[in-house]
Amino acid sequence: MSAATFVRVLVLSGGERLPTLFDGATGQPLFDPLVYVTSRLRGRAANTIHQHVVALARLLAFCDERRIELSERIRSGRLLGLNELDGLFGAIGTPKGRGGSKSQQRGLSRVTSANRLRAIRAYLSWLTTRRLHQLAHEGADYGRHQIARDRFIAEFDARLPSVRVNASTKSGL
Repeated sequence: MSAATFVRVLVLSGGERLPTLFDGATGQPLFDPLVYVTSRLRGRAANTIHQHVVALARLLAFCDERRIELSERIRSGRLLGLNELDGLFGAIGTPKGRGGSKSQQRGLSRVTSANRLRAIRAYLSWLTTRRLHQLAHEGADYGRHQIARDRFIAEFDARLPSVRVNASTKSGL
């Protein structure tokens, strides 16, 4: 996969807007994110889907930078190591007001960072669950993959920042 990905909003024949992640080198939609968006997120607001797709782009950029072949890791059941998981959390964004330099203090809000991480967690959980379904039909290594997935999700959840949103901070109808 190329390091450059971009998000484009497809307008379907019925007028539905579907944000999609594209490979910058080929100009083609990325298969797994497209299947995920259409099977899990379709029907939600276009802006919500767009935020999920942006989070997936950040995940794939992180994997490209670290030379992590995500599809191979999913196939083998290895997923991300603890140091890679910590690196992913650092790469997603520094919450505002944390860190020493002014550039770090202008990072993502804690809520945005947590939302991106939850979107990434949902995608990785979906990928690993899909692999488990494939293994169930093949009959090999199902238990090992399931244990690896459960441990990974538990480690991921343990690192998620806690976010409290006051009802008074939300605005809208």
